[in-house]
Parts: sequence; structure tokens; C-alpha cells
Amino acid sequence: MGVNPAPQIAMYAYEALLTKLTIARREYVSQVRSGKQHSDYSPETAGDHFALAWVSAVHDNIHQLVPCGEEDPAIGHQTTGRDLIAVKAQDNALIEQFLAGREIEKARKTRQVELDLNAQIAGLLAGQCVELNPGLAPGQENQLQLASAKGFPCP
Repeated sequence: MGVNPAPQIAMYAYEALLTKLTIARREYVSQVRSGKQHSDYSPETAGDHFALAWVSAVHDNIHQLVPCGEEDPAIGHQTTGRDLIAVKAQDNALIEQFLAGREIEKARKTRQVELDLNAQIAGLLAGQCVELNPGLAPGQENQLQLASAKGFPCP
């Protein structure tokens, strides 16, 4: 049989994407500091907003690479979805049981969370520039490959 390469692929993807995100965030923060990018927030906060949007865009790219309907070979069987419905119903019953008899009060203060729209847009655009390509492992199994960095902003 052989060893399942999924953990190694996941570790490679995580390390490579974390490096790309760190570089892109650092570049965006320096652009905010220099005035090339406008933000009503501190450069670090704008960088956080940028990073959130970047991760969201890359997440969407990753999901586009996953073939639809493909089962995990570690599971060994196909499910019809009934198992998932049963677990969800059990979870809902446990939540209702936990909340029964508890009084939920309103929060004393609610803090509005606003995101820097400029940073969000820049993060989404930069995250969409990250190229993810399905590759082939030595055993002809699908493996994630990251293309070379295009930089921020991508051409």
C-alpha cells in the first residue's frame, strides 16, 4: 500500500501559503505607512484586515482545486449524507439540552466591528493572485503545487 501523502501536502501548502501571506501583509502595511494605500486604521490593523481577505480569497482558490464528489480513501466508504444529518440532529439536541433552564442576557456593551474596506479589497485582489495548481506526486496522486509568487499587486 504506501503512506498517504495528505499530511505532507497539507504541511507544504500551509508553510508556503503562510510565507506568501506574511510577505503580502508586510508589503501592504509598508504601503499604508508610506501613504501609497489609504486607511483610516493603523497600518497593523489595516494589515490584519488585508490578511483576513487574502486568506478568504486563497481559501476559495483551494476549494476550486478539490474535485467534486471525490471521497477520502481513509474513510473507506461512501456516505449518503444520512450520517451527517443524524450527527447534526444530535448536536442540536445537545445544544438545546445545555441551554434549557439557562437565562441568556443581553451583553452590557456591544462593540461594532468595522473592517477597513480598502484593506479588504486589496487583500481579496492579492489573494486571488496566488496561483494554486494541482500537480502529480511520484505515485500519480494529486498533490497541491504553488506557483511562483506574483507579488503584490499582481500584474
